[in-house]
Amino acid sequence: MQDFKKLNSVAFRYHVYLKEDGKTFVHFSRYQHEDIQQQLLETPSFKSFQQQRDESGLERTPVIEVLQPVASSHLLFDEE
Repeated sequence: MQDFKKLNSVAFRYHVYLKEDGKTFVHFSRYQHEDIQQQLLETPSFKSFQQQRDESGLERTPVIEVLQPVASSHLLFDEE
């Protein structure tokens, strides 16, 4: 997360939530364009996190869901 903060980009938002079970994490990433997504995915600390996560003995395989924005009460990014 520290490396993402250092990027200081207005083109993405990244949040991590812990569910009520106390062991399930939800990572929520919004990005303005695919270039910034690729930059995030290539961040060395994020790659290391993914490797450690995968080698930790997860109870379930991570699930990736792609959501399409439909409506918002505010602008998601400054350039909209």
